[in-house]
Amino acid sequence: MVTHMASSRMTTAFWGCTFLGFLVFVGIGFISTNMYEDSMPSSNWAPPHKMPNRKFSGTRGEEICDVKQNFVFVKVHKAGGTTATCIFQRFGYEHNLTFVLPMKINSEVGWPNILKREDFIPSADGTFNLLVDHTVYHRKLLDHIMPPDTVYIAILRHPLAQLRSVFNGYGLAKRFTGLKGVDPVASFLKDPEKYQIPYVTKSKAPYTLSKNFMAYDLGFPPGLFDDRFSVFEFVQKIAREIDLVLILEHFSESLVLLRRMMCWTLKDILYNVSPKNLKEYRKPTTENASLVEAHRRWSNVDYILYDHFNATLWQKIQDENNDFHQEVRHFENVLQSMTTYCTKAILARAAIKKDLEGAVMVTRRNSVLCLALVVTTVLLVVMDKWTGMFKLAVFTWCPCTVHSTIRLALQSQNQPAGAIHGHFNKERILLIQNITREYFDPKKNIIDFDDIDVFLEKCNPATFTRLNSAGVPCDVTHTHVNHYRTCAVVGNGGILLNSGCGAEIDAHDFVIRNNLPPTVPYADDVGKKTDLTTINHAKVCEIFTNLGPENETARRAILTRLSESPGMIFSYSLSAVGWWSEYSKLHAIDRVIRDNRIPVTLAFSHQSAMDNKRLYCKLAGKRWKLPSTGLNTFALASTFCDRISMYGYYPLTTYNNRNVSYHYYDQGYYGPRHKMEEEFAMLQGFHNLGVIRHVIGECNSD
Repeated sequence: MVTHMASSRMTTAFWGCTFLGFLVFVGIGFISTNMYEDSMPSSNWAPPHKMPNRKFSGTRGEEICDVKQNFVFVKVHKAGGTTATCIFQRFGYEHNLTFVLPMKINSEVGWPNILKREDFIPSADGTFNLLVDHTVYHRKLLDHIMPPDTVYIAILRHPLAQLRSVFNGYGLAKRFTGLKGVDPVASFLKDPEKYQIPYVTKSKAPYTLSKNFMAYDLGFPPGLFDDRFSVFEFVQKIAREIDLVLILEHFSESLVLLRRMMCWTLKDILYNVSPKNLKEYRKPTTENASLVEAHRRWSNVDYILYDHFNATLWQKIQDENNDFHQEVRHFENVLQSMTTYCTKAILARAAIKKDLEGAVMVTRRNSVLCLALVVTTVLLVVMDKWTGMFKLAVFTWCPCTVHSTIRLALQSQNQPAGAIHGHFNKERILLIQNITREYFDPKKNIIDFDDIDVFLEKCNPATFTRLNSAGVPCDVTHTHVNHYRTCAVVGNGGILLNSGCGAEIDAHDFVIRNNLPPTVPYADDVGKKTDLTTINHAKVCEIFTNLGPENETARRAILTRLSESPGMIFSYSLSAVGWWSEYSKLHAIDRVIRDNRIPVTLAFSHQSAMDNKRLYCKLAGKRWKLPSTGLNTFALASTFCDRISMYGYYPLTTYNNRNVSYHYYDQGYYGPRHKMEEEFAMLQGFHNLGVIRHVIGECNSD
């Protein structure tokens, strides 16, 4: 079965990677060469002015600046961002740069929430060159991800035009019931408070599509729209932090400024002039000063941003050399000639040698470039999604096989060599530890919460190194976890009921549980001792809510449970770094623990346990999209425990002809995203290898 599945994935990997390679080769393969080489008379190619920054042909000019390849594009919704993104994507693919790509196959890196580690695919070496997908701008968090010399770019559009595009793209005329008149935008602006409903979901920050949407993308909180001082400070902050804000209404001028600032070539900023994400606005429009003023009163921050950066753009242009406008005209001529040819070439599916307007001589090389320009939206958006999957190849496509030494051990597990205490095999335990320690470390994954502020100030969460000190480990944090001879990792499975395992569990040097389960009422079966509890996102939210003043009964139950395990480490298994809501919840929980003088230590992880999915390729030959909290707890425990006994990990509904509940304390059930049966099979295999002791049923009966 394993061989068949590996073969199937190999086939998927081959065809998936082959198709991606075909797209890259056909669409982009020739862009890196000079697209006009041998294709046009020099008299027509030579620009009518001196390029001030860098040569853009292979034979003319001298390069006098360094090409900038590290950048973030703050992609504002419905402001021409997709057109600009296609330019940036093409540049990144051509120069073999590393993208920050969304973990999900979409174009949003965390949006509409603040960026966090779980939102993007980790790179092989922990570094990135560019981010161009939708994300809420937050400079401090981005500085943790991007290199120090990163250039920051954004784009804005006239707010009323942007609102019309939002209405069109998101179908707001249908969502806002009761709009009257032929122009839904004008009808909306007569009484926007009547229709405006902020989007608030359980997992997303509150945001609005129709009020100051551009400001929200740039990081301005919706609750401060009417605070004039906060708006002023925000605009000044963006002006300090963003190197260039493109203005869609002056796109050519913006791109030429971009080319000069980035030291790129003219070819680098060519694009397909047809709009991207095109949905024709079929409603009649009303444009007058009173409508603009009504919208200005409603989306005040967007207008202040637009007015400021539109003026800033023209100030930057004024500061350029006298030949700036000549370069803009030259760029527009080349762009129009290329677009005219490419449209015909793609439609005809052939390169016709013809001199179009004396500017571009058609050649096969230019025909290949056309595929990257004319079908840029299709090609690069698809490539973005495919590349996201390709970047995930180690998780999703490429063969996922068990580590060779584990595979050999599985083939010869009849009589474990080096067995200790009749079951555990030291050599195989060390083998697993060497693998899991590549992904987990208590010094990184169970950090004292008292250290979180100094950690954020002095360390890079992605690499766990000191900021501005390449390769120097982060040495400002502490953990209360040591090394232990015996550990019990106790799940919450109903298999524990009537097991009589409580005393055996409590006899271990270190006892680990998941998600703060009740213990005292079930002590005979599950034990009382708890040295470490790992908690997931859902449990953090539940505890945070129950510790509030609204429900005294729930609050008292949580405090009682925490008090039952003095000295316990209470550790969040995902990342509290880069996600304000998690950070604030843990702070609130920590404050309650301290105020009630409960002897419990709160801890956090430098990155999410969900970032370690590759581990299970090596351990089990599986790619689990969402490994269970219990499975990650086992992997973490294996890094600091010599001998692990596991209890309560049993996903089946019956055992020895009796029904088994999912939890020993309730009748819950695991979601379809978890592969509990496959995880169970892996644990059973490790039991057979002598790596762990997997206890099922009554204790002292095996």
